[in-house]
Amino acid sequence: MYSYRSKFASYILEMLDFKEQLGYAKITHEPSLRNFDRYCLEMHPETDTLSEKLVLSWLEKRPDENSGGLKKRANTIRQFGKYLCYMGKDAYILPIGYIGGNSAFVPYIFTDEELALFYRAADSFPASRYAPYRHYVVSVFFRLLYCCGLRPNEGRLLRVEDVDLQSGRILINGTKKNRDRIVMMSDDMLSLSVRYDDILKELAPNRIFFFPNPQGGAYAPNTMIHFFHKCWRSAINGSVLSRTPRIYDLRHRFATATIMNWMDSGRDVQALLPHLSAYLGHAKLSATAYYIHLLPSNLIKSAAIDWSHFSDLIPEVAI
Repeated sequence: MYSYRSKFASYILEMLDFKEQLGYAKITHEPSLRNFDRYCLEMHPETDTLSEKLVLSWLEKRPDENSGGLKKRANTIRQFGKYLCYMGKDAYILPIGYIGGNSAFVPYIFTDEELALFYRAADSFPASRYAPYRHYVVSVFFRLLYCCGLRPNEGRLLRVEDVDLQSGRILINGTKKNRDRIVMMSDDMLSLSVRYDDILKELAPNRIFFFPNPQGGAYAPNTMIHFFHKCWRSAINGSVLSRTPRIYDLRHRFATATIMNWMDSGRDVQALLPHLSAYLGHAKLSATAYYIHLLPSNLIKSAAIDWSHFSDLIPEVAI
C-alpha cells in the first residue's frame, strides 16, 4: 500500500476518505494524488501550501502523456484545491476547463416511475443454466441496496450469518475503517428476503454469502455493475436519456427520499440528519448533509427549514 509522505499527506488521505463517503471510488483520484505526493516530496519537500505555481508546475505535460491523462491530473488537483479551501486552508483552485476538463459529476436521482420500471426489469432478469439462481439474486440484491441505503460492496459481501431474518437486522461488518453498524429492513423487504432465502436454501444449501455467485463466492463488482446496466437498458426500452445512472445512485436515491419524506411529514430534518448519517455509515455529518444539495430547489427554499444552519456543513456538489 502506498504511503503518502509529503506535507500534503494528511489532507490527501482525508479528501480520499471524504470522497468515498459521498460514493466516489478512491481509485478515481488515487493515481494522480500519489504522483502529486511523490512530486512534492522530491521537488518541494517543505511546501505545505497548494499555490498556483506549484499546481501549474506539476501540470506541465509530460513527453509520454496523452491529453486524457493530463485532464485526469487537472481534475484531481482542482478537486484537491477545492477540498483544501473547504477545510479552511489557503489553496489555489485550478479553473474549471483549464485543460478541457469536464463538469463535475452529479448523482442521478431516479424518479418513482424509473424505479418501478427498473425493478420490473430486475424481476424479469433471465435465468441461466450456468447460474441457476442468478435471477433471484438480481431481483433481491438491487432492492436491498435501495431499501436499506447500502453501498454496493456492503450488499455484495453480505454473509448469511449477517442477515437476521427473524428481526430484520443486517450487520454491516468491517467496512469504512471497521465502522460496523446495524441496518434494519422494512417489513416488505424482510418478507421478500425471507422468500428469497427459502429458495436459496434449496438451490445453494450451504452458501456462505447471502448473494452467492454460481461458484459459491461473492459476485465481482463489475459483474453486479453489468447486471445493473442490463436491467436499466431493459427498463428504458430503447429510450435515449442524457445521462446513465450508476449502481451507487440507488443509495443516493434512498438518502434524498428519506430527507424528503421527513420534510413532507413535518419532521425536524436538522435533528434527524445525524440518525441518517449513522444509518448510512458516514464518518462525517457533512457527507450526509451533501444530499440536501440534491433535493428539488423548491424544497431547499422552504421557509420551514433553517438551511443556513447547514451552510458551514455542506460541501458544494462538485467536491
